[in-house]
Amino acid sequence: MNLFAPFRKKAVLRGEVCRIHLILAGTSDKQTEDLQRETVKAALPQLEQQLTSSLSESFGEDFGSLCVISQGREVVIKVNAASYVVKRCRDFKKGLTLFTSHARELFTRILREKLEHAVVRGYWTPSPTLIRTELAAPEKYSSLFRQLVKHPAVLVLLGAALGNYFLPKIQSSSNDRKVRHDERIKWAVAIIDQNRETSRELVNLLTSLALFAKDHANPKEKNSKRIRTQQYEARERYNIQYLTFDAQAWWWYWTTQMKAQLSALATPDEARQIQNLATLYDKQLRECVADLVDPWERILRDPYYPASWDNGPYKIPLEQAKTNLDRHNSERDALAIKMAEVFASD
Repeated sequence: MNLFAPFRKKAVLRGEVCRIHLILAGTSDKQTEDLQRETVKAALPQLEQQLTSSLSESFGEDFGSLCVISQGREVVIKVNAASYVVKRCRDFKKGLTLFTSHARELFTRILREKLEHAVVRGYWTPSPTLIRTELAAPEKYSSLFRQLVKHPAVLVLLGAALGNYFLPKIQSSSNDRKVRHDERIKWAVAIIDQNRETSRELVNLLTSLALFAKDHANPKEKNSKRIRTQQYEARERYNIQYLTFDAQAWWWYWTTQMKAQLSALATPDEARQIQNLATLYDKQLRECVADLVDPWERILRDPYYPASWDNGPYKIPLEQAKTNLDRHNSERDALAIKMAEVFASD
């Protein structure tokens, strides 16, 4: 099968191509009908001579010829082609339209030498030859396309080309989305883990205070050297615990905020959400630490006076601290979950 057979036949124009109609519409000083006809007839030789020259300049010297005929106040110009190859019918028709406009202006200029206010209208009509050429042109390319798509080798080459171009892009885009999704999930899990570690450290601090108070509830040990020594040692252990808590609890959520703002893991709206949640989380964390201040001062900083646990001055502050800490921890956990949801909602 010869794929290029449709190109053997050229779109060649021969004979009449179109007719250009130039009509003298009238004049402002109302010359008589006979004068107008005579003026139009007298202008024909000059019009034909100049249009012949313009035709050669516009479409080429070998294009063909034209014939100018007078029909009263109307002039009909027959445009004939000798053997003209039309590459694109659309462009050729645009050329004929422009040539018609040129002919109208030229005829108007010639007439106004005698009819000062002459007005000329113009249009062109295609010949059957041009219409047939225009209808045949799309069929040529349509026939070529049909033959191309039926050829197995062309289909294989087209499929391979499209696959080589699009598949790497699709795969790369898919990989990028997967990497971003996995990284966001990793950060969501890290937020939950860090918050849980903060909660564990807070509970351990409160438990240390409660254990010391319960272990030293004998009123007979009041003002004993043993109590002062054990209180000092407990305070040292508590300080070490708090330093561990301080190194973890106060930093991770600000790191999350900076990660959201500076990386491509979060959109600008998501980064603003993380920033607002981190600010609220910081406030709740300070409330949790404040819950531990009163029992710490009573048990480890101020002089400790053992008393019965049931009636002593330490049970109520510890229970109040636990109630407050549980409430603030719940509010803090809710904020951490919201931060994690921002990254998990991809």
